[in-house]
Amino acid sequence: MNPILPSKAVDATGLTWHLSPEAHWAAHAGKARYTPEHFAEEGFIHCTDGDERLIEVGNRYYTADPRPFLALQVDLDAAGSPAIYEDPEQVYPHIYGALDTSAVRQVRRIVRAADGTFLGIGEVVETSGVSDSSDSEGRERR
Repeated sequence: MNPILPSKAVDATGLTWHLSPEAHWAAHAGKARYTPEHFAEEGFIHCTDGDERLIEVGNRYYTADPRPFLALQVDLDAAGSPAIYEDPEQVYPHIYGALDTSAVRQVRRIVRAADGTFLGIGEVVETSGVSDSSDSEGRERR
C-alpha cells in the first residue's frame, strides 16, 4: 500500500465508470493523461461501479449542470495511478493520480431529460481495447 493513501483503503481493480463533461474530456484528446476539473482541489478521480449507481451519482451532483456528460469506462488495472475503495460498500473507487487515457475502454453519452435528470448511459462514442470480459455494469466478470 502506498504510504500517502488512506490506511483503511482496499485496492480497486476491474472496470468502473467516471463521469466527465463532454468538453472537458474532448480537451484531453490525444493526451496521455486525464484529470477531472476539480482534481487539484480533491486530489483523486471519482469513479462509480455499476450503470445504475453512475446515474444516481449524476442525479445527486450534476442535474443543475446543463453541459453534456460522458461516461468513461475505466480499466482500473491499467489506470497508471493507484485505485482504491474507501467506502464500506466498495462501489466508489478513487484513483489517486492522473488517469492514463489508454485505460479508458469506452466513452458513452449520458442520456438526460430536458430538466437535467440523468436517465441512462447511451450510445458508444469511442472505444479502446473493449474486452469480452466486461459486463454492462462496468465491472469485470469474475
